[in-house]
Amino acid sequence: MLFSDLPQWLIKSGYFSLIIIILLIFMIYMIYYKLEYTLNLFRPLNKILPQKVELIMKKLIKTFINGLIVISNLKTILHTMVFSIIIWVLSALTIYYFLLSNNIDLPIYSSFVILFIMIIGISIPSAPGFLWNWQYACILALSIFNISKNDALAFSIVYYISAMGITILFGLLSLPFMNVSFDGLKHLFRLKHN
Repeated sequence: MLFSDLPQWLIKSGYFSLIIIILLIFMIYMIYYKLEYTLNLFRPLNKILPQKVELIMKKLIKTFINGLIVISNLKTILHTMVFSIIIWVLSALTIYYFLLSNNIDLPIYSSFVILFIMIIGISIPSAPGFLWNWQYACILALSIFNISKNDALAFSIVYYISAMGITILFGLLSLPFMNVSFDGLKHLFRLKHN
């Protein structure tokens, strides 16, 4: 994105995202390796915030730190990064394949742009299964490349059905290995809604 001929606002959002990611990595480092120092930085806020909010913040920080313990060694971090990169590249290549199969001729980097915008789009609260957010994000992303709304909507529907279909299929196929039955799911559903 940063070195392409995309609209300036999109390139700026790429720089902004890069800065946010670097800040988050620095914050994770500070919380994990310099916890007391980091907590001391937040102490002035304790005087301003109500005690209830302070307790919630402490609980969130503790939960966050416990989550970091999972990736506390370098080997786990490297595995996580490698698998994340593989997932992103395969997702972008899937989008590129669907673009080609829908007769939309765009450069390969466009699939990464579409993926990036879709990730932001589906992170916004939405209907179950990202319905409508997925389609809107696809249409918005493809409009950057001057693809008509009709073609973009057709692409988004085909891509959505394929992606969700595969997810549902693998979910159903894995049920027997997880000792989960439909009767058990029905029971859980009833408990949740009673």
